[in-house]
Amino acid sequence: GPIKIHETIGYADYALKRFFAEAKKEPWYENTVFILTGDHTSVSEADEYNNLLGRFRVPLIFYAPQKALLDFKEKSIAQHIDIMPTILEIANIKDKAYARFGQKLQEPLREGALLYEDQSFYQVKKDLVIKGSPKGGFAAFLWRKDPLMKNPLEQSQKTQKSAKKLQAKMQYYVNGLIEDRLNF
Repeated sequence: GPIKIHETIGYADYALKRFFAEAKKEPWYENTVFILTGDHTSVSEADEYNNLLGRFRVPLIFYAPQKALLDFKEKSIAQHIDIMPTILEIANIKDKAYARFGQKLQEPLREGALLYEDQSFYQVKKDLVIKGSPKGGFAAFLWRKDPLMKNPLEQSQKTQKSAKKLQAKMQYYVNGLIEDRLNF
């Protein structure tokens, strides 16, 4: 490809192909859930990834030879912190104390992803992103149509409700850091 990172991506594809070719030969293969995800990169050819939200858009792939292990929607907004509660659900481990921010990918009504960048919090949903500052103030954007978040939406009941949920998450997170009691 035209940018340096393409060489690394090509090698990762090759290594995964070799890994799965060997793993298929092992007795544990059929009963294994494989999780493939990426780190956040800063280089892309595509404009949709050359912005704040685009840098956080990385693959999160769950693969199981026994597809019945994976009973969640194939495409949804998720985050790395969702991996643990998802795996615990697959393994049928019922422990409610394991995640405050993460969600099982099996949940039908998912909140989306929560991220922090440049002293702002962002709640990313299917089409909507709510941006909040710890000092107050919220703005909503249609991130798929406005990836640079230049045109805030007018406040509505839906955006105000989403902003209140984000505010609660921000408060939990910031207070947890201050009081050294943050429990994910």
